[in-house]
Amino acid sequence: RAWLRPAGVGSIILGGIALAPLSLPILPLAPTERYVEAITFGAFDHVYELTGDLRGMFGWKERAESVVRAWQKLSPEEQSEAAILTSWYGPAGAIDFFGRPYGLPPATSGHMSYHLWGPPKPFEVAVAADVDPELLAELCEEVEAVERLEFPEANPGDRFWPVAICRRPRGDLGRDWLRYRDWSHD
Repeated sequence: RAWLRPAGVGSIILGGIALAPLSLPILPLAPTERYVEAITFGAFDHVYELTGDLRGMFGWKERAESVVRAWQKLSPEEQSEAAILTSWYGPAGAIDFFGRPYGLPPATSGHMSYHLWGPPKPFEVAVAADVDPELLAELCEEVEAVERLEFPEANPGDRFWPVAICRRPRGDLGRDWLRYRDWSHD
């Protein structure tokens, strides 16, 4: 009976060590995914189903810097009135964090809790990051693609990062804000 407690503690410690590469960025991505395939005996068709959080850590600074580059293409007058639109809370948070030293305004997104911050102020020009081109065409009369980055190690849905400048909005985003609310997590 005296061995039960040390055996229990030991198995918890060993289990934690065995699962650490799933939740901590202690190995490069490729070896981590090979490790996950080994310990799950290939049970998953797509190993990124388990390593998605690790894959989600790639490229945020570079993404925000691409928004800065697009922002710098605007005239000072445009910058003073411009908005930044994003498709979901991840890009919005990255732009708010990494864009602060460059004087970017807060990013706007209709996704999850970012929607609660409200719509952007009325704008005549916006920098749009990772926003569907069809939605941009619906929102603005003029859409200029500025940059498209690729992040091979990111999750499949986050691999490409388009940045565009939108001019002459077709309507009032503030009035239509509820229409752009999105609580999905896909």
